[in-house]
Amino acid sequence: MMKAIKLIRLLLISTYSITAFSQTKCTDQLLSFTSTLEPDSLKVDLNLILSIKAYEDIPFYEETRFTSSSKNPQYFVIKKVNPDASLKYKVFDWDNTEIEIETIELEEKGELLISLDKHQSGNYKLVLYSKNPDGSCISLSKLKRKREGEIKIPMSNLNQTTDLKALTFLKEYSLDIKTDDLPVLKEYTYVFTKGTDYYFLWEDNKNLELKVTDLKREKQPLNEVEDKNNLMKTHCERTGIYYFIIYAKEGVKQNARLKLFYDEQSKKNSN
Repeated sequence: MMKAIKLIRLLLISTYSITAFSQTKCTDQLLSFTSTLEPDSLKVDLNLILSIKAYEDIPFYEETRFTSSSKNPQYFVIKKVNPDASLKYKVFDWDNTEIEIETIELEEKGELLISLDKHQSGNYKLVLYSKNPDGSCISLSKLKRKREGEIKIPMSNLNQTTDLKALTFLKEYSLDIKTDDLPVLKEYTYVFTKGTDYYFLWEDNKNLELKVTDLKREKQPLNEVEDKNNLMKTHCERTGIYYFIIYAKEGVKQNARLKLFYDEQSKKNSN
């Protein structure tokens, strides 16, 4: 799926000043990262290098405004020099209504791809913020479609036969865990089709485990994709009802989401 492609040299915006933040080592690392992005079917519109400024008890806050549409959606790649830096982000429309986004962790810790879910054409803003800034640097790359067709994610942690953008979204399960210490046990059902590959993507999950069983409660193989624990795959051998068992021996307060996808091509190939 991901073909060997030439490295694309990106032009950095000329208005930033390295003297604005004197972390030359930090900026050099980010310059190296942004100059070797592999957008494939995406093109880079703009690169920014920012400092998560740490000054007394003042939080970090930065807005980037952009236009986007369902036919020509906007994508962002964030690179944190300190992978553990406290950095969050939200997207709002022109009415200041928060827009749902999808975040995919890339190969290296601290590298993230952000995409907007289904939305209307219009003006939007991406807000980057930190309540506990550490003074480290980040780069923000803004990308759009280069051509029509399937989007291929740059530097994705998905394997060569899997591209999350090529999968079909089926359902999302929200888990609002409010109590610490109590065990967690939630169960859902879904009808799987023989010969089809299904994928589970965790978002904001702290310690929840997942098992998949058939109607006879026989455990089904569930494999991590590219040795990452946020995306898992199972192959359906027999059409029928399947159980998703989400559990944790020790409950942790969290708002996790489990997204279910399927590979339409695998379904077609099995027919």
